[in-house]
Amino acid sequence: MGHFRNEETGWGVTTKEAIDHLSKALKEDPDYYRTWVANIAVAIQDEFAINHQHFGIHTISNLAAERFLDNLMREEGGQDE
Repeated sequence: MGHFRNEETGWGVTTKEAIDHLSKALKEDPDYYRTWVANIAVAIQDEFAINHQHFGIHTISNLAAERFLDNLMREEGGQDE
């Protein structure tokens, strides 16, 4: 697993710690959970709308997963790293 370091504080967390933190936040905050669900759903809807006439469900599902992760990794304000 990876280890991430905050450049400002010098503190780091493992990938597991980050996922555990995210999981806890999703469990504790229903609005935050719904936000994640909505973002995943929109990624799927977008890919289906673009590709449903050209590809099968497995390809569309993979493209939707990539779209979601790309959106997740996008910097605040919509700029890619």
